[in-house]
This record gives sequence, structure tokens and C-alpha cells, in this order.
Amino acid sequence: MDDQKYLCVSDFQNHEVRRYKIGDQNGTIVAGGNGKGADLNQLNWPTFHFVDQQQTVYVSDNKNHRVMTWNKGAKEGIVVTGGQGYGSALTQLNGAFGLFVDTFETLYVADSNNDQVMRWPQGVTQGTVTVGGNGRGEEANQFNCPVSYQVITMTEACKIILIFVSATDSTGLSCNKHMMKMRDMAMLCNNGYDQTENDIA
Repeated sequence: MDDQKYLCVSDFQNHEVRRYKIGDQNGTIVAGGNGKGADLNQLNWPTFHFVDQQQTVYVSDNKNHRVMTWNKGAKEGIVVTGGQGYGSALTQLNGAFGLFVDTFETLYVADSNNDQVMRWPQGVTQGTVTVGGNGRGEEANQFNCPVSYQVITMTEACKIILIFVSATDSTGLSCNKHMMKMRDMAMLCNNGYDQTENDIA
């Protein structure tokens, strides 16, 4: 639920994101809703979304391997990351899932099939690997298909962020495996198994 008490829901089967008021049965389409596809007015399996204070909706357009923004009332979205096919280049994503936008409008994306979380400051043409990116595995500097994360603590100056990351294990089941701590743009990762903290920035 956003700051204005609206609930947004990603409907991946209908390739749209809807916003609901309390008591609203049908909701309003705020992203997609024009069938499955890769045009700017379409989505293909939207997974996660984030709504900022201006009611801009950020959407992980999973099977288009991109993140899009949809301004309030817009009929088309804007590609802000990816959108160049799946791959591991710094201009690409491979299965975009969880995302978060900080107060500096920096976007963080769980780049699931590349086993990493990427960071995209506003206006850049390529991202940087924030955590992971060391192959698939269970070490403290690795992920196994990261899916989502939850910001636990953030200071006003955005100096310290605590994030829990959900990933899939060898059975394909979701599990909370890592805790990340970012301090002055350095990322630390806590392996959920041995509780050791490692600087992997």
C-alpha cells in the first residue's frame, strides 16, 4: 500500500498492474493492460512494482527483461533499465524481479537469472553490480536466483540500508538466505547459514 492508501497489484497473467482504493472492486490499470507484448504500452509477465511519492509506478517487466516507469495517468511506459534482450551485460537484465527506488531515485533490481542485484542511478545508461555477480552458489558473495528483498532500515541520508534478500535454493523453494548492509555505498552480505559478514563491494 502506498503513501496515499492505494493498493497496487501486479497481475502477471493479464500483464498489467492495477491500483485499488479501499472498497474498490475493479481497480484502475496503471501499467500495461494491452495484452502481452514488448511495446511501450504493454508488459510481459510483470512481477514486482514500486510506487514513489509522485505515484510513478516502477514495474519489473520480467519476460521483457526490463524495468519500466509509468507516470500517473500515462498510456505508455518508459524503459529505464534493460529492454535489450536477456543477457549479462551491464545494459541488460535477465529475469527482472524485486526492485526498490531510494530517495535519490536510484533503482535496485534483483537480476534473478544473473544471480545478482544491480544498481541504476537516475540517468545512467548502464548499471553496476551491487551484490552477487559471482556465479550461482551458496557462498556469502553469491546468490541463487534472487527474487525479492525488503528494506528494513534506511537513514534519512541513505547511508545505511538493511535488506533481506529472498532467493531460491537447490530445490527451487524460496528462502531468506542473505542479509545485506549498505554503508556509504559499500555492500556487506550476511550469509544466512553461518552468520558471517563479508565485504563484497
